[in-house]
Amino acid sequence: MNLLIATEEWSVAAAAAVCRWYVDEHPATLTYYDFGGTNADPHPHDEVALIDAGRLVVINARLTADDVPRMIEAAESAPWEVVQHEEDITVATDVTDLLDRAELLYRHFRDAGLGPTRTHKLLHLKRPTVFPVVDSVVRRTYAGAARNAGRELGSTQSYFWPVLVEEMRANTGAYRELIVELGGHPACRLTIPRLADILIWSLHGQQRSDARAAAAAASR
Repeated sequence: MNLLIATEEWSVAAAAAVCRWYVDEHPATLTYYDFGGTNADPHPHDEVALIDAGRLVVINARLTADDVPRMIEAAESAPWEVVQHEEDITVATDVTDLLDRAELLYRHFRDAGLGPTRTHKLLHLKRPTVFPVVDSVVRRTYAGAARNAGRELGSTQSYFWPVLVEEMRANTGAYRELIVELGGHPACRLTIPRLADILIWSLHGQQRSDARAAAAAASR
């Protein structure tokens, strides 16, 4: 079974090699962003504290001084209950309903003045099996598909969530195999949205050649 990431198709072994390479190159990102500096598995949480600012800095969310109190204060009145802890975007029976409810939580932080990338990276920490990470790399990778998704919804805006979620759900079986393939490696503790984020990120920039080399070595 292969994984299709945007226009790239990788074997599970190749995808596992890329994830291992990512962790080797960026161990602090898993230690502090994903595991919160306490080696705790990613899990849902209903509050935002000062430690979350540090976690976002580690993943290069480009927080400003104003963003820190803004997100902590917004969390106090956030409608956390609209997305339950146990919900998972890859197995939800009514994806549209879950996305609509997730949008309410996302919009709460956006209306408070937190930028879109910062909001995604924050809410992924709070609902790691629901929120994908949408940043500049994702927007560049899926720009055309997101525009098409918007047109299908009668909008001139780009809709990234439906595109990312459809791809993750189509690849769920392969992602499950990927987690097994990773065995006891720290990356096996990550959720499917986060694994997708790592694989998408590896398609671009300076890291592209290194990630491809790792994937090619695993495929030989």
